Amino acid sequence: MGSSTADTTMDFNVNNAEFSKNASVSALVTGEPFGWNGNYAMNDMVTTGQVRNRPVITFTNGTSATRTVDVAVFIGG
Repeated sequence: MGSSTADTTMDFNVNNAEFSKNASVSALVTGEPFGWNGNYAMNDMVTTGQVRNRPVITFTNGTSATRTVDVAVFIGG
């Protein structure tokens, strides 16, 4: 896994539950594949029940530099 960069963080919530707050986002490593269940996975969860689940993912760049964040979200049924 790439080294984390504390200047780019992620918050992850589903409905009213907080699963990550200010989690450091891993830096991209050349040659490391990006995709489902790879070394970059930060959250892996399954929701159950008959309620509608609403995921909210927020990325924060704490610098004046440009940051690119690659995101893969799978919502299945």
